[in-house]
Amino acid sequence: MKRKKLIWRIILAGILAVFLAVIVIWRMFFSPLEAGLEGIDIYIGRDAVYEDVKDSLRRKGVLVNETAFDL
Repeated sequence: MKRKKLIWRIILAGILAVFLAVIVIWRMFFSPLEAGLEGIDIYIGRDAVYEDVKDSLRRKGVLVNETAFDL
């Protein structure tokens, strides 16, 4: 009887862990961002590389989630 309770507790803990992981992943990568009312101008030079663009976005406060942007 105790073994059966232990198995159910492990199953419930696993389900809870998966549920929490899904929430965290959704919030990190798929949650909508709040758009500001005013526009932001960003100049990207002709010879700019990826890191230059990323730095420009970071300085203007546009880059909220760098991991999602990198993906």
